[in-house]
This record gives sequence, structure tokens and C-alpha cells, in this order.
Amino acid sequence: MLLSKPQKELLELTRQYGALRSEQAEKLLRQKYSGLNFNTIVHQMECGGLLQNEQGILCESGRSADPDILLAIDIMLLMEPKHIEMMQKGTRPFALTFFRQRKEKLWRYDVCIAAPGREPVLCAMLEDIRHKYRMVVFVLDSPEQRTKLAVPCEHCFAWKEKRTIIMDFEKLDLTELDKDLSEEQRKEWNAIYASYRSGSILTGRIAGMDTTAVTLRNPETGEPERKEINCLVVIGYRVKVLIPEQEIWFDENTKRPSHVLRSMAGAVIDYVINGIDREGECCTASRRMALAIRRRSFLRLTPESGRKVTASILAVGRTHLLCSVGGFDMTLSQRDLSYAMIADLRERYRPGES
Repeated sequence: MLLSKPQKELLELTRQYGALRSEQAEKLLRQKYSGLNFNTIVHQMECGGLLQNEQGILCESGRSADPDILLAIDIMLLMEPKHIEMMQKGTRPFALTFFRQRKEKLWRYDVCIAAPGREPVLCAMLEDIRHKYRMVVFVLDSPEQRTKLAVPCEHCFAWKEKRTIIMDFEKLDLTELDKDLSEEQRKEWNAIYASYRSGSILTGRIAGMDTTAVTLRNPETGEPERKEINCLVVIGYRVKVLIPEQEIWFDENTKRPSHVLRSMAGAVIDYVINGIDREGECCTASRRMALAIRRRSFLRLTPESGRKVTASILAVGRTHLLCSVGGFDMTLSQRDLSYAMIADLRERYRPGES
């Protein structure tokens, strides 16, 4: 089979790293070949028996994916989405090594998977590491590990929360990523960074519901598998904010059925950013965290008989209405809203109204 340059490079990537997720391979190839038809070249290689595509994982026959390598590539693409000078499989204790331009110099980045309990070993192994123009990216199981890791060169941290990669933005240089932003985009991203770092509340209008497919490792078999989760989508200016269904309601007692999410388009909600995909201009957020903050503020108020509070309408059905006030979600029936008979509440009330 006669291969094109992108196909040869894709084959070399799968041989070097064992396997790649389809979206990872596409992003890497598009850094060099912006106009390629990725699905076509993969299909041709599948038909020729050079590659197999198992639930979004590209590999040669008989090869399997290394979760550490896949995670390290995700982090590399998050830090440098446009142009990677060079990348290679890392030498122990690094999973991956890549090079990118930073501060007008070519820097080396080493991605190190830091398993719990191995922090002292890693610190000892990296004690004499060359530190000029070098950054070590530690991939943690939890952010609490940060205090146990220190190396003489620059370093930053990454970990996963609810299937989203979290970067320690205190040590990640965002100047290069944000240099081409317009004033409106810069304001939007600054608000997102502030919410992520401090847990401050952002408010936005729901654009709709989206079903997002993610690749997860089965805890029983260890094999990657695709799953779909329902998310609310909020778009302030350009950044897409996804709020997974697990983060929409305060707890299991207040959880509503999935079909309610489809009726929430147009509603105004609070949320807190808990994950950032800077490359994809996408974030994940938690409404549950925002509800907890609103509840604490609301419950500190001195109760007064006759005081009126403002409720925000989230969803409207024919006979019932879902609204939120002070961090509490409540369902109101027709008799709670009017002394007069209302045949269909949707004719009078809309999500987003107060």
C-alpha cells in the first residue's frame, strides 16, 4: 500500500507510542498538515490492515494502549496545541518528553506520572536533573501530592478530577496561549481563571443540552471504552462551558430526571469552573458547588416574616415549574403560582425569567 506523508507519520506515531486516541492523532497531524482529511486516511489504513480502530483507539494489530502515555499526550496537547517542535517516548521516570518554544527559547518538557507513595523516590531520581530551559510536569492522583514533590528545575502539576485534566495554572505560563486574544476573549478567560483558582461563582444562560462522548478506562478490565454523559452547555462569549449531569443538582435527594435538562434552555444559572481545556476553548463546571455557596449566604440572612425573595425559573412543564432561590431548587405546581386556573404553565412562564 502506497502511503501519503500523513499516513506514514501516523503509522510511526502508533509504532512509537503503542496506541493513540483518534482525537490525539488528529491534533498531532493537523499541526503539520492543516488541510488533511483525517477520517479518510485512517479509513484507508484500516482497509489496508495497517491500523485498527478499537473504540476510538488507533493501534497496530496486537498492540494495546498505555494509559500513562495517553494521559501524557493529553497534557502535552493542552500545554502546546499549535506547534510541538519534537516529541518522543520518555526515559524513566518520564512517560513523555516534548519540546516547545517558550520565552523565545526552545524548552524541554518532561511528563512524569507520580503514583502515590513514590514522591520521595522521584525527588531522589531528579535531584541532579539539568534545570536550564527545562520543565517537569508531574501528573498526580490528587492535588495533595504537590507538597511532596520538589525538583531543582521549573515544574508544574496536573491531575484529573471527574475525568477532566486540571492544570496548576499558578505555574503554567499562559502568556503564550493568551497573546492573540481579543479584549472580550481576554475578559472571558480571566473570569474563568479566577473562578477556577478561587472558586468564585460565574453566572450564564444555558444554551442547551449536549451529550458528550468520553473515553474511560473500565475499572474491571482496564480496557478503554466510550461512554456518553449528558451536559448543560453555557456559552458566554466564545468559551463552551460543560456542566455534567452529576454536577447539576445539589445532591441525590434534589436530583431531577434527565428529561428535565432538555427544558432548561434559556435558564440563567450559577456555576464554578473546575476544569479547563485551554486548547479546545472549553471548560467544565459545577453548579453543585455554586449552589452550596449560595445556600451558605442565604442561610446567614435573618429570617423576616413577609420578606420577598427572587426565584429564577429553570424549567417549565405543563403543570409544574422548577425554580431556584438562594441555592435551593424547588418544584411549584399551578396552585402555588396563581389563584386562577392556568391550563398550561408554558404559556405564561419561560426559563430565565424571575
